[in-house]
Amino acid sequence: MLWLALAHAAEEPGWWVREAVGVGGWPSGAVNDLRVQWRAPLYRSESIVFRDTYAGAGARLAVTPAYVDVGPRVSLAPIDVFDLDLQASFVGYWRTRFGPMPFSELRGTLEADRGARDDAIRTWAVVLTAAPTLKVALGPIVAFDAWSVQHWRFHRPAGVDAPYTYEPYNDMILGWADTMVEHQAVVMLTVLPGDDGPLLWIGPTYRDRMALVSKDRSICLGGIVMTRPIVEDWAPQAVVQVLPYLRDPDHAGGVPNIQAQLFWVFD
Repeated sequence: MLWLALAHAAEEPGWWVREAVGVGGWPSGAVNDLRVQWRAPLYRSESIVFRDTYAGAGARLAVTPAYVDVGPRVSLAPIDVFDLDLQASFVGYWRTRFGPMPFSELRGTLEADRGARDDAIRTWAVVLTAAPTLKVALGPIVAFDAWSVQHWRFHRPAGVDAPYTYEPYNDMILGWADTMVEHQAVVMLTVLPGDDGPLLWIGPTYRDRMALVSKDRSICLGGIVMTRPIVEDWAPQAVVQVLPYLRDPDHAGGVPNIQAQLFWVFD
């Protein structure tokens, strides 16, 4: 999911922490995502595009009922309209019907298979991710164009001959060595700006995921809401997405993907 956080970069070098809790449906899931970085400002000026630049390095830890994901993360925002995250992850999956499962082909029966089959596997993967994001604000309109390129290398357990496996976080069928490209575009109206008071942004969003080896693809078009109704240091920001499937071998024509997240940012 596209994570959106409204927080100005610190004026001096220091620690940056983001704690997020997310839940989703169709497919169901839950995640606790902790990111910690040491961040320092880059070139700053009074220009509207050089006010929140930074560079940071640290780590990410994500824990779910199906796996744990940990690894170093580097972030760079040389200009306010662009940032780049680089991540190297070790992902350890335990044997559960919500985790990896061998597949011989894309059949559109994922949900039925997860309930009926007993051949879920315990495995691990190494993932390299590059995630650039373009951001622009024009009056009350805020737009994001986020990309993610993930290269996956799964460990194939002995005795497993199927060419593909299910990956739960992205809800995709991937090859044991595969590259997944995700694109998400968001345009939101700032109903309440959130500068010194409540925040409410709302608008449409488009998400496209495709795997280059397995050829699995998922396209969604729906809506996104971001809000922070309580202006206190302890109060989280919230993001909710409702994404009907336009194209997906397992979900198209069914219940939309629904995701909700609460997150806190400290710097």
